[in-house]
Amino acid sequence: MEITQDIRLAAVDLDGTLMDSANHIGEAAIRRIGLLNEAGCLVVPCTGRYLGSIPRELLQMGKIRYAITANGAQIWDVGSLTSLYRVKLPSGVVKEVLEAMKGKEGYIELFSQGRSYINEGDVQKAARKVTDDNFIRYFQKDLFSYTTLFRSGISKRTM
Repeated sequence: MEITQDIRLAAVDLDGTLMDSANHIGEAAIRRIGLLNEAGCLVVPCTGRYLGSIPRELLQMGKIRYAITANGAQIWDVGSLTSLYRVKLPSGVVKEVLEAMKGKEGYIELFSQGRSYINEGDVQKAARKVTDDNFIRYFQKDLFSYTTLFRSGISKRTM
């Protein structure tokens, strides 16, 4: 495949697009990313995931400079792990959602500073849903009282 157009940016979704259901990025996709980079095109993964859940094989290619995470709520410089842009949910809204979910069947996952958090008591619920280790890694006994997380801001919440 030869790049003949002047493409400057390729924003690429991860789940089900660049990656298969096993979170694997095929050799053909890796070659195309390389070709795009060689042609001067920035390849930017865009995902609902948090930064730490983007497959290392993609980030370690040395060809990915930026990543857009949390469904667009945060933009990262991948090399320096610096947040370049971030939208925060108002802490009052986050607390309202957490309060509303108490005792409900689902669980809340909060994204902040490139990490994903859930209540420690919801680990079993999450384990039934999550099929790989790329997602939830940071557990808190009680998200509602985890005030340092709210001070740094929440970029995304999922239920």
